Amino acid sequence: MKTEKVKLGYQTRIWLGERPNRTQVRVHAKTVKELKERVQLVKDEYKLKQGLVEADKTFIDYAREWLPIHSQTEQLAIKTIEGYANHIETKIADSNIARKKLYDIKGRDIKHFHRELLSKYSIQSVRNIHSTCRVIFSTAVAEERVITNPFINNKAPKLNKANKNSLEIDRSRIIDKDLFNRMLSYQQEKINRQDNSSFHRFSAQSTFAGLLVSYMFGLRPQEVVGLKWSDLRTDKSGTHTLTVERAVTIAKTNDPKSKFKTIPILKGTKTGSTRKLTLGQTVMNLILDYKEQSKAHWEDKRWDNEHNLMFPTPSGDIMSMKVLSQRFKDVLRNITDEQTASFHQLYDLRHTHASQLISEGWDIVLVSKRLGHSDTTTTLRYYAHLVPNNDSSRVESFENSILGTNF
Repeated sequence: MKTEKVKLGYQTRIWLGERPNRTQVRVHAKTVKELKERVQLVKDEYKLKQGLVEADKTFIDYAREWLPIHSQTEQLAIKTIEGYANHIETKIADSNIARKKLYDIKGRDIKHFHRELLSKYSIQSVRNIHSTCRVIFSTAVAEERVITNPFINNKAPKLNKANKNSLEIDRSRIIDKDLFNRMLSYQQEKINRQDNSSFHRFSAQSTFAGLLVSYMFGLRPQEVVGLKWSDLRTDKSGTHTLTVERAVTIAKTNDPKSKFKTIPILKGTKTGSTRKLTLGQTVMNLILDYKEQSKAHWEDKRWDNEHNLMFPTPSGDIMSMKVLSQRFKDVLRNITDEQTASFHQLYDLRHTHASQLISEGWDIVLVSKRLGHSDTTTTLRYYAHLVPNNDSSRVESFENSILGTNF
């Protein structure tokens, strides 16, 4: 292969196809090694294209075919499916890349696509649309329709500083300890009421424990309702752990006889990973007390906790996070004003947990792992502004360790 040095790296020319219809193309790369890899890639893509010219679909046709299959295999939440559908039908369908064959979409097409979108939407919205395209193309690569994913090679528009700051969690969302203790006290009183039926008593008990777990572990609401009793363990050394490996999502029901259009189902966590959280004896005792209290409820033959869930509905079904969220709102309405109750969301307990860990000096890597973020970048994007700027004692210690008393 004959190469030549050019301003931006190296280039070469190769022939594609057979005489008399062969064509010559120019291939560029930053280094000779990358140039060789690029040449092989171009040849492979050409061979693949020859077999797909008549049969392959346009990007929009493939995206529409992809969505229902991907939704089913990945057990996507309805809200996620609706988001993908919105991107496909209102953002991709009218774009410059919609009618192009998958293998014909190049970097210049994606840049044009970005410019089109930026004239109508915010940078964050364009990044979200880019992410949808990237996921669609990842499936196309797995199906060997294309060799590479152009939405990985061509990055989404970068967020500027102002955009990044907009993702920071507002301090007003943090729930202080006094308010949370009032929530638990109110719920404890509700449990102790003499007029409670077994059904309502169990509902009050699971609400108390569910809010406690949300606050003390910073779990996503859909992870709380996905917990099973088998996730709570004590090892030989006496260390208590809670394993988070699943969540609850809402899916469309396939039963035509059902009166419900949607049902809650169990699936993996948001990032697909499992994490193990350590808990102290006080919280462990409270959770075990709840477990012991709930046994009386399950003695009723009408109910059966067949999934062994920590927080099922009183009848034993999988609980939707919306139910726990509504219970959270009901507790707030009974101990605060309507404005406070309307403002706070169940997810604020997760933000509060993260805030408290950071304020107590936890390493950001440990906070990220405890929250179940895919990487620390996500944690910093939302919570970096909460890190206290109290480094005076550390500075004194650092200087003394270097200079001692010599100066």
